[in-house]
Amino acid sequence: MRFDTSTEGRDDDPWTKLATIAEHLDAGTAVPSHLAQWLGLAVQYASGDPNELLLRLGLKTGRGNPGHWTAEHAYRLGQAVCHREDTGDAPDAAISAVLGEYEAQNEGEAPSRSTLQRWRDEYRAAHAEANRQ
Repeated sequence: MRFDTSTEGRDDDPWTKLATIAEHLDAGTAVPSHLAQWLGLAVQYASGDPNELLLRLGLKTGRGNPGHWTAEHAYRLGQAVCHREDTGDAPDAAISAVLGEYEAQNEGEAPSRSTLQRWRDEYRAAHAEANRQ
């Protein structure tokens, strides 16, 4: 299996990403790794719930939800909190640090603390399950 490491299309809207995946599958070519990861993480975190899958892909928004937090956000930010905790930060300090870094890189926009805590817990649970098998 080979991976496409180009960055082209990473910021495309969800429908464009799905269309690009379909084009690669139809042509029998490798799906770019960022698209495979985007889709795979959404499927993983949806846990069989079709509504959650649509939310994670960014194709549907929840009530009161701005709708732009994706499975990739959940994975990367959950992983960042876990990494900080694993290297000695207290849970609250790890969450504060990740939120601060994200806000600094994204003009003050960041998920809520409770969302980040949930993503951390989902990340830990997913990796515990993977290590158990």
